[in-house]
Amino acid sequence: MQIVAIVIKRLSKNANLKKCPHCGSKLRSNTPQGRNAPVANFTEKFACSTLNKALNKINKGDLEAKRSVICDKLGLNNRSEADVAVVKKGNSSRIYEPEEIKLIFEIKMSLVWNWEPKSNQIEMVSDYDKHCGRGSIYRTDSILKAIGKGAIFRSHKGSNQIPYIVIGNCPPAPGYFDKIDGSVRSGIIQKFLSLNPEPLIIDKSDKNKRNPKNSEGDGYLRIDTIEELSEIIKYYLESEQVFIGAMIKNYDLGKLIKSLNLSNSPEEIGHEFFEKIYRE
Repeated sequence: MQIVAIVIKRLSKNANLKKCPHCGSKLRSNTPQGRNAPVANFTEKFACSTLNKALNKINKGDLEAKRSVICDKLGLNNRSEADVAVVKKGNSSRIYEPEEIKLIFEIKMSLVWNWEPKSNQIEMVSDYDKHCGRGSIYRTDSILKAIGKGAIFRSHKGSNQIPYIVIGNCPPAPGYFDKIDGSVRSGIIQKFLSLNPEPLIIDKSDKNKRNPKNSEGDGYLRIDTIEELSEIIKYYLESEQVFIGAMIKNYDLGKLIKSLNLSNSPEEIGHEFFEKIYRE
């Protein structure tokens, strides 16, 4: 599932040139590492295609992964669309109602390998943690932006039953595992995933530390096969989970709990609690 190198080569082969060899204009940066529009467009297409393959493996023929999904009720508008969402088939537009959206994916991929021209060929010079510019969720600002966007998404009531997942293509920085685990534990985000099983190309020493399978709190997970991704998607599609985010006094919480009809089924009690906590 690694992003094909040929596209990265095309974006990076002029890294050491001061002028564009095609148009002659001056290049603003000698390291095209950022998640700019061409990289974003390619990685979102890649993620969308991969997610559709995973959906097909679990026979979710009524659902599809789709880019740039809009839902005003969830705060997803033209300026802040869902990068990729799993939605019900049959809608030819990008505009959906909350109940038609099953999963939302924030794509935080960028270049994880640097290349440069040498002796009439392109050679790799560094992988994700060896070059100056950090890529994907190895960039701490990418993690903070993903958490912030997730928190804004969760501020809309209709978002409370829609899983929100962040997709990257390398591990996060070691010092940010606790922030990732915390955001997942709180329910703002359901998972941080990396779709790149082998981001280390040049130096594979201490591989388990530099390319871990998961974080200690399981907020982050490296996906190694399309089957593994399918199982993750299936779990979130079939799990009936609800996000509850509220600051409430102990007295008010106890009063709310005592008001519930405890003779109902656990599902009915949970639903009643969820409805009341947002009315209090």
